[in-house]
Amino acid sequence: MNNFQKNIDRLKADVRCGRTIFFVGAGVSLNSGVPIVSNIYSELADFLEITREELQIMISGRPFESIMALLLMDDHIRDHFKKLFGQKIPTATHYYLANQLINSNARFIITTNFDQLIEIAYEKTTGKKLRAIVPKGFDDFNPIQGEPSVIKLHGCISNDLNSLGVTINAIANTENKECIENILSKLIPKDEDYSLVFMGYSGSDVFDIGPALEKILTKRTYIYRVRHSNEEYRFIKPLDHPYQNLNGIELECNVSSPYLGRPQIRQFHL
Repeated sequence: MNNFQKNIDRLKADVRCGRTIFFVGAGVSLNSGVPIVSNIYSELADFLEITREELQIMISGRPFESIMALLLMDDHIRDHFKKLFGQKIPTATHYYLANQLINSNARFIITTNFDQLIEIAYEKTTGKKLRAIVPKGFDDFNPIQGEPSVIKLHGCISNDLNSLGVTINAIANTENKECIENILSKLIPKDEDYSLVFMGYSGSDVFDIGPALEKILTKRTYIYRVRHSNEEYRFIKPLDHPYQNLNGIELECNVSSPYLGRPQIRQFHL
């Protein structure tokens, strides 16, 4: 058995015992047509009729969320942003994550994504709505009790795009760091052995999530950092920045397969 498969088998055991937390980023929605940050910037540059280089000068040193908070104040940009996200179709990974909640392998999924693709996959599978917890509900959320949930650290795109702008504006405020740290402290135990699976998450949220995770994560956490790749092969390597001092590995494979059950994603249907 190769080293890749040994690590997958270890993860399978943790998932089945309920010892796994899934933390999901933009990579899992890529093949649904949801734009990642670099694509959003390219779209904005075209929309504003400036070059990508000129846009980079404008945004240099500023967090993505604060840029979006400013841009969404404009009605035309808001309309364009809504078209970029639009109504998308869940991939195999969204159904996989929904099934972890349905099968009680996980009580919640953490995500930085604005899209509702996990919720759509859950509803299509069960016929029921999945509870979404956004920043204004963090204080009252109890991860031990209640129904399955998706925790949306950066808010949620909905029919009311103005509300997304308000949420992003709050994230761009430095005071929100405490809010993020408090909710992640509720969700991620410090004194238990468990696996934390980052799927399609770059770890680039240095403005709010990064500092919180740096305080919370300990060596009792075993991290699987699953990076998205369109390549057919899979490989593993030691954890890279900013988790290099913690226990775990990095895996690279296709975490956004558009085909449910196809080989690219099957190994993660645990």
